[in-house]
Amino acid sequence: MKTRWLAAAATIAVIVVFFGCDRKPAPEAGVSETGAPEAADTAPPYSGPESPPPAERIIHGGGEFGRFTVTNSENALSAAYERGARYIELDFVLTKDGEPVCLHDWNRNYLPGHSDDDFPLDLEEFESSLIFGELTPLSLKSLAGLLREYEGLYIITDCKEDNLRILEKIASAYPELISRFIPQIYFPQELEAVRAMGFKSVILTLYRLDWDMKTDTDFISEFSAAAGLWGVTFPVELTEREGYVEALLASGVSLYTHTVNVESEISALLKVGVTGVYTDLY
Repeated sequence: MKTRWLAAAATIAVIVVFFGCDRKPAPEAGVSETGAPEAADTAPPYSGPESPPPAERIIHGGGEFGRFTVTNSENALSAAYERGARYIELDFVLTKDGEPVCLHDWNRNYLPGHSDDDFPLDLEEFESSLIFGELTPLSLKSLAGLLREYEGLYIITDCKEDNLRILEKIASAYPELISRFIPQIYFPQELEAVRAMGFKSVILTLYRLDWDMKTDTDFISEFSAAAGLWGVTFPVELTEREGYVEALLASGVSLYTHTVNVESEISALLKVGVTGVYTDLY
């Protein structure tokens, strides 16, 4: 199965060299006969001054706000922060004129009053619209303003399309805030580029990988440890797969599942070693 990951394994060698440029050297990890790294207990997760502590709850899409969820709105983010949330996942898309904004997708459910032919909107049109017809939208500029105001707030990015392009725009526009973003990558091959942009804390999320890849716990553990990831995120259904969580715990990297909105289920997951959950609940 590991042969499916040879291209990603080659990336790891570059990553390890890259890490050595800005942090104390770690003992060198071994390499297996397939070219993938051996179990990388010698390469701990990045824990420098820009690395936030693990999170027990990552608020999904800005969290619940009134009768709405997944609004990615200023209203939801502010309400979540006021209620104590410090890790908030937001979805990002690009406007017609290439600007990142917080939105799950271009859909009339999120932006009523527009036709399908209107999408994507340009930045000015987006900023003058209302999410679900009621809530204030978040552009990257307005989000940056909130990050300056809200001490200790971290944004987990979910860019289902144009991930590297959106992250590059965030890094270029607001380098002074880069440590407040924890980007998700969807494939191991993305990590080198994201590190080069200046992001230190990175999550590998598995939901876009095919079944063989997301269940290859040997590689996921080895890659995550060698790369010094902030976390690995996977669908909650995988916690029911025998030995899955235990195998990933061997990496020493924080484990997150999504999306869990039942308190008893959250408690049960924490007891088996999952670090935290993506949830709509505070």
